[in-house]
Amino acid sequence: MKSMKRRLSTLLVLCLLLVVAAVPASAKSHKHHKHTWSAWTVTKAATCSEAGSKTRTCSTCNKTQTKTIKKAHTWGAWTVTKAATCSEAGSKTRTCSVCNKTQTKKIAKLKHTWSAWTVTKEATATSKGSKTRTCSVCNKTQTKSIKKLIAKKPAKKSKKHK
Repeated sequence: MKSMKRRLSTLLVLCLLLVVAAVPASAKSHKHHKHTWSAWTVTKAATCSEAGSKTRTCSTCNKTQTKTIKKAHTWGAWTVTKAATCSEAGSKTRTCSVCNKTQTKKIAKLKHTWSAWTVTKEATATSKGSKTRTCSVCNKTQTKSIKKLIAKKPAKKSKKHK
């Protein structure tokens, strides 16, 4: 009888060990596995006025993830509405093909396209001169003064000793 109790106890302990060992293994396979995600699928397309959504599913445990897709306009190409010049900034616009909303951006003022400097008055020892250049786009002119010339002092004559 003792041996029978001993065998039953041993069998019971083995069964309990198998059950205990099996439960964490099955729990790990469902809760703590590396997900194998499908590609994202758009479930609701975003529009100009409403956000959309996309989902993906794990092929192992069927868990799903959902992300929001930000609302977005369908913009057309930019069109210059006012060309920039060297005296004024310009602008450009684009329009959403769905809701007709427009967006406008500033175009920076251009740099002048200057000609080479031209001397308009020669400098002398008694008066300043001037030089001018002109922008070939807007015809703006710039004038700068030229410093007076420095009069050269006559060279000293050397005395020769005889």
